[in-house]
Amino acid sequence: VADAYNLDVTAVDSSAEMLRLAEEHARIDDRLLDDDGLNAMDADSIDAAMSCFVFINVPDPAELHRIAAAVHRVLRPGGRYVVMDSNPQSTGIGFASFTTGEPDHTYATGEARPVELYGSNVETLALTDYHWPESTYLDVFAAAGFATTSVVHARANSAQAAQIRSLTDEATPAECVHPPLLLVV
Repeated sequence: VADAYNLDVTAVDSSAEMLRLAEEHARIDDRLLDDDGLNAMDADSIDAAMSCFVFINVPDPAELHRIAAAVHRVLRPGGRYVVMDSNPQSTGIGFASFTTGEPDHTYATGEARPVELYGSNVETLALTDYHWPESTYLDVFAAAGFATTSVVHARANSAQAAQIRSLTDEATPAECVHPPLLLVV
């Protein structure tokens, strides 16, 4: 984002290791998220915010509400907040880089869901995410005070599909048929 759009970025994470990746970039101000959350940031001080794979790692719906309310507080009027997570409607589908959940299992709201992440140069990484249906995202955004919310089910575009095909040798990668990502804006 900093390079592509020539913007100053504030990266906030609870992982010091993740923030070390941002330290080398001159346009990124990295801040370790501690027990104060975003309280150290001024209200109405951020133009836009994005949470990538955060909600699916939170087991407590009250914490989802706290995160969204904190982001709403620091956003300037008219600022946008985007949450990107794995698509709860694509649970159990094997994608080139991950599978979340077991096929044919219907997950309850907030239920733990096994995840496998795949990489070309690393072993499969097993994680646990939490299942939040779209209605949870919409409820959390509304309760935090976000006026308009839209949901996008992101599929691979043609360039991405060609790249995925080169990794998997699949004629039609799952990412082209089933949207692996959910964007809540």
